[in-house]
Amino acid sequence: MSELGDIVRAELERTQSLLVTQYDALGLRASGTFEKELETYVKETGNNIKAGILGAPHSRFMEEGRGPNKRQDRGMIAFIYVKLLEWMKVKGITDINPWMAARKIVREGITVPNKHNKGGVISGVINEAWLEGIQGTILDYQNSTYIDLVTSELKSVAV
Repeated sequence: MSELGDIVRAELERTQSLLVTQYDALGLRASGTFEKELETYVKETGNNIKAGILGAPHSRFMEEGRGPNKRQDRGMIAFIYVKLLEWMKVKGITDINPWMAARKIVREGITVPNKHNKGGVISGVINEAWLEGIQGTILDYQNSTYIDLVTSELKSVAV
């Protein structure tokens, strides 16, 4: 991998770590799937670098909430009810009726922010400031490389 690829990987791994810190700071940890499924990738093809962070499918809902289910029958409510019981047990939540909550989730969805999720698990880390920081790091590397190249060329001409 190129030096620039290594820099990009390091920045994304740092970002991945910040996402986990944010997840914990917001009190969203339940099963830990969000953290376990975060995966940084960097692929280089010639002079091109394709990079990113993959995450658990439910990451989107932790950030944005979710709409009502298309299927709103008793079976879907039961499915959400079982998931909700697991979540309540892990989180130590006892002050809600899980069947009524499951029914409400199936019918209305979940809005974020809410009582249990103030939002920002992803956008609190990956935002304009983050993008500017990564762009700055890459530009610093490219400028340094360019200056080294020009300096080397000037030295070879001066001899």
